[in-house]
Amino acid sequence: MAKISNTTSYPNATPAANDYVIGTDIDDNNATKTFKLQEIANLYAGSGSGTVTSVGLDGGATGLTITSDTTNPITTTGTFTLGGTLAVANGGTGLSALGTRSQVMSVNNGATGLEFADPKVIETIEANENLVKGDPLYIVSWNNGTSTAVVGKADASDSNKMPCVGLAQENLTTGATGEMMVVGLMDQVDVNAIPSSGPNPLVNDVIYVASGGGLTSIKPTGTNLIQNIAIVVNASAQGTLQITAIGRTNDLPNLPEGSIWLGDSNGVPSALGIGANTYVLTSNGTTASWAAATGGSGISFNGTTASGIVSRGGATTADVSSDIIVAGSQILFDGSAGNTGVKYDLGTNKFQIGAIGGGVDTVDIYSAGVNSLTISSTVSQFKNSSHTLFDNGIKLGSTGETLDAYEEGTWTPVMFNSTSPSYTSSGTYIKIGKKVTVWFYINCTVGGSASVASYISGLPFNAVAVNGRRGTAVINQNTGNSASVNYVGGKPGGATTIILQKYTSGTSYVLANGEWPNTQGNFTVEGQYTYYSLA
Repeated sequence: MAKISNTTSYPNATPAANDYVIGTDIDDNNATKTFKLQEIANLYAGSGSGTVTSVGLDGGATGLTITSDTTNPITTTGTFTLGGTLAVANGGTGLSALGTRSQVMSVNNGATGLEFADPKVIETIEANENLVKGDPLYIVSWNNGTSTAVVGKADASDSNKMPCVGLAQENLTTGATGEMMVVGLMDQVDVNAIPSSGPNPLVNDVIYVASGGGLTSIKPTGTNLIQNIAIVVNASAQGTLQITAIGRTNDLPNLPEGSIWLGDSNGVPSALGIGANTYVLTSNGTTASWAAATGGSGISFNGTTASGIVSRGGATTADVSSDIIVAGSQILFDGSAGNTGVKYDLGTNKFQIGAIGGGVDTVDIYSAGVNSLTISSTVSQFKNSSHTLFDNGIKLGSTGETLDAYEEGTWTPVMFNSTSPSYTSSGTYIKIGKKVTVWFYINCTVGGSASVASYISGLPFNAVAVNGRRGTAVINQNTGNSASVNYVGGKPGGATTIILQKYTSGTSYVLANGEWPNTQGNFTVEGQYTYYSLA
């Protein structure tokens, strides 16, 4: 190795990784040795201190790449600058510029990349028939395999093909998959081809689903369903529609106070404003309108027959001119002198039928063509087997009690307290208010196994047990052949029981309980019992 002089000038050279430098090895008694530049660089990699002077970033298409930047070095402080466009496949947008205000990022029509576009609601569909861009669509069915709505052309004249749920975004053949717009701006629509009441639709015209399918700016009439689906934004052959498919048909606008809907010959309603004060709604047989009231102070019915109007004396005409009066204190029908008349007097709260004009009238009330009630000044008569129902009873006189029950029926007397008798029995009853009268008949063919107290049970209503209100029985037939069955009456034996009674002896008239016989083969007892019921 040549000796190095500190006074001699040497030529300049660009250092390389394998170039040598001379140094001292402190771990080997400060011996002089050579070192490669790359080995020195490796020794200090990832450590040390100093100032970054040159860093460059390049985004490229696949990711960030850090390289030296000799053109724009960072010498003190600076900014990392990202260059390039990151591809969508590597998590980027593939875009080099930001969209305009309110735009959103979405996949482009070719599904090849992203783009910024105006907001809209787009749904994937399957065509049930051939479709043209701008056709209004309705839901035909659902394809479970592709989770896609199958759609066809909406038609305002067919309720089965309404409501409209969107407009075709593109031309489609039957069975093809495409898109429909539900909400948003649809461009490149031939607005001039849409039917209109003028030469062409204008900006802000409302677009409806047409009868027979397609679009129209003429509001459907008659029985056609009405659904507005769009508003014209750009009226031209390459026009724009603002689509709003909300799926609602035949919605009427708000109606001003006092107005009413009036249909025309096409079935289209329009608002008829409130008429002038005291005007009445009249009809000419075709339409209706407000007009001044006629006929003076009353309402007149005139004709050759009395069809629909009850008249006096079976007359064939019904002429009650000026006899219907609505005044501040009464409503009067046919109230002239000598006529029947009906009047409700608001001052006295009285409802009067007949004798209004001073005459004496008999009023018949009919139901189902049958005279059910006749009312005169002397009697009120219910006729033709009609019944009167008083839900809360009848009270006779201002201080009388309310009679709230009348009932007739049957019951079955039971030889209670007798062991295994054979008998037949029957009974009836009448209940008026709380007073009950029962009739009983018992024919015994085989007596019980022992002589026991003679109870009859099964009364139809529970009896009270209060002094002065207990019932009593009367015997009108008794074929018993012993002193123990010589029944002369009866008393309460419980809530639903009678005890038949006998005299204690032939000379004593003290009452004692009778007995059911067990030795007599056949006997009959019959009578009635009146008592006071609990309810």
